[in-house]
Amino acid sequence: MADRMVFFRMALTGGGADALDAVDGADRGDTNPLQDLDLAFTIDTSILYVHQLDADSAAAESSPDVIKPDTNAGDMRWILVAKVEDVSAYVAKAAYNAYTILYADSDNTPVPLTVAASTVVGRKSTGGIAALTAAEVRTLINVADGANAYIHPNHTGEVTSVADGATTITANAVTLAKLATQAADTVLANATAGAAVPTALALTEQTVLGRLTGGRAAAVTIGIADNNMVQIDQADAADDDYARFTANGIEGRSAAEVKADLHPAPGAIGETTPDTIRGKNKEIYKTATGDSPLTAAECSGTIVSNYGMTDADCIIDLPTAAEGLAFVCILPAVRARYFRLRCPSAQADKIYLLGVAGNDDGYVGVATGYATGASCSMFTFKASDGGFDWFCIPLFGSWVAG
Repeated sequence: MADRMVFFRMALTGGGADALDAVDGADRGDTNPLQDLDLAFTIDTSILYVHQLDADSAAAESSPDVIKPDTNAGDMRWILVAKVEDVSAYVAKAAYNAYTILYADSDNTPVPLTVAASTVVGRKSTGGIAALTAAEVRTLINVADGANAYIHPNHTGEVTSVADGATTITANAVTLAKLATQAADTVLANATAGAAVPTALALTEQTVLGRLTGGRAAAVTIGIADNNMVQIDQADAADDDYARFTANGIEGRSAAEVKADLHPAPGAIGETTPDTIRGKNKEIYKTATGDSPLTAAECSGTIVSNYGMTDADCIIDLPTAAEGLAFVCILPAVRARYFRLRCPSAQADKIYLLGVAGNDDGYVGVATGYATGASCSMFTFKASDGGFDWFCIPLFGSWVAG
């Protein structure tokens, strides 16, 4: 939406260059159409009219109350909002020279008065309002020329001065009790880059007054996030303890506690939870393309099986190749078409089948007629400085790449 515009015109109608109705509804002079609430001031036969544009009025033209643009009006109408009946009674701007004021010695007759240097406006016992000289003012207020009997005293105490000189606060005179009160939990600080009046800086709970690198004095949060101040979060932290982060700060840990933290006691053999000894490999079932993809967690020494597969074929996407991923794939369910392990093209990984590199979006798998128990070993290896790829070693059955 364009900015609103103010128009000054010398006629309401007639279509002349200075007429209000000559303003084009589609181009008000700045290439924009007339805008709702545009203003117009028109002096026509000593009357000042103030109109405001109503973009969707559509009222019938009736000057001066409703003015319709002659060109591209549409529903736009200038609506009269105020008028001054006789502007001829106003004092012309041109009558106001430098150092001029407006005065009247009789009712309804304002005229300009120029106030000369070293004069004041006043009215003597006779005559009208005038610019009075210094002598006339002294006569008016009954003061002799050069009269100045007042002697400014010296100030002593907490605020001092000599004669009429500047006042000075005595050193150490301003006590804390004399300061203005502050909001609770605030400190006075200059948190700008230069000399400035200090301001009250709020310190909310779990913050301290500080200044971080590249910053200014501020309330610094206590915590363990970036640019936080760390606090001791333990009542019995002791000398020679090791430090460990908590949600709120640092706690002390003894050597025995650190050892337990880093090397927890093993759990029961055969569990699949972290930090336990595993006596069994986890078996992952992928029975349909909808079970895709394999996750990195499912490629950690697991057995990937199609047991229970019912679809004619199945394509399972591998995770992005990374260090340490490995699994054995076995196919106890024989279906009509195929089972494939694929690298999605977005990952730009390759599968090496017995050392032969496939495409970035290639696959390895078995085709129609594969035997029950077809299997292969899959693992990742560092193929270049750029990253890792997959390697496939068939264990049983005919595995092909594509």
